[in-house]
Amino acid sequence: MAPVTYWIDADVLIQAKNGPYAFAVVPNFWIFIIKQFQQGVLNCPKIVYDELIDGNDELAKWCKIREGDICRPSLRPEQKHLNAIADHVVSKYKSHQAAEFMRGGDAWVIAHALQANGVVVTQESPRSRRSKIKIPTICSAFEVPYVNTYEMLKKLGAKL
Repeated sequence: MAPVTYWIDADVLIQAKNGPYAFAVVPNFWIFIIKQFQQGVLNCPKIVYDELIDGNDELAKWCKIREGDICRPSLRPEQKHLNAIADHVVSKYKSHQAAEFMRGGDAWVIAHALQANGVVVTQESPRSRRSKIKIPTICSAFEVPYVNTYEMLKKLGAKL
């Protein structure tokens, strides 16, 4: 059986940096995270990587110098899954909601996890902000498992 791969949404690292795992507060979190990327356990689609480096903060700098470890290209199989996700979203939601969801990296995270039989990692909850399409809602529609950062760390046996 192949090891589980985790596909992270940008909010995982953004919220970690801004909150409980700030670089200066819990540097071991960032050491653990980069090791997981290097081992192929954690993965980040290119569009999500692009969201992470769009800025001039400590997280953007951290990601830029680790591009080869973090960034995964999107290939034809992921594109096929993305098309299926787009068809689903467009058919089930209002056009402005679908456009917002498809504009960012959320659909790509799910497409990559779908292709890899992986798990999506997101801080989004299906119960928050009803007007916005949430990653967990679409994951459920495609039977893609998802966890939050804390659940991922627990499953990976992180000792920070």
